[in-house]
Amino acid sequence: MIAKRGVSGSLLVFEGPDGVGKSELARRLHDVLKMSRPCVLLTFPGREPETLGHLVYELHHQPTSVGVKEISPSALQAVHVAAHIDAIERKILPALSAGNTVILDRFWWSTKVYGTVGGGNAATIENLIKAELSAWKKVAPTTVFLIKRIAPLREEPLHAWRQWRDSYDDLSGVESLSYPVCVVDNDGKVEDALEKILRTVRTVSGEES
Repeated sequence: MIAKRGVSGSLLVFEGPDGVGKSELARRLHDVLKMSRPCVLLTFPGREPETLGHLVYELHHQPTSVGVKEISPSALQAVHVAAHIDAIERKILPALSAGNTVILDRFWWSTKVYGTVGGGNAATIENLIKAELSAWKKVAPTTVFLIKRIAPLREEPLHAWRQWRDSYDDLSGVESLSYPVCVVDNDGKVEDALEKILRTVRTVSGEES
């Protein structure tokens, strides 16, 4: 069940710093769950062509491709949040209201972590998060899966990566007071991490005790 009332579907969120394998685990979970229930896999900001999310993804990763030379850390997170709100209103809330399980790769947690570590104005980042939370209309995750590794799976700036990792840890401790957070170690076999995620999903949904 969703932590707040108003929708009948389930919201399963995957979070963690770049390079921990969360997108792969989200995809694998979707492949399993779609065989037994209506299930939608979405990402923040999104990569679907002709959407705001795709434009923001390009702006973030290849800014010159959309005619932007540089952008401040706070402004970058502002356009991310705009893409989040667009996806929340157009896709996520309708899917949840229709009874779907929505698997979401990233959440507002990433705005907090990457905006703060990246040098964004702290007050601006907090206000951006408040704007996104208002779009959620008090819908909270059924479970957030925080994916962790000792070291990233691919090349990442290690100093920043460790800051991201520690910031996610701190945030998960705070947010776990409001809704379930499941920490998943992905240092071993990906199948083992997926099995822990599946057990959690089935327990929360009442499929096993």
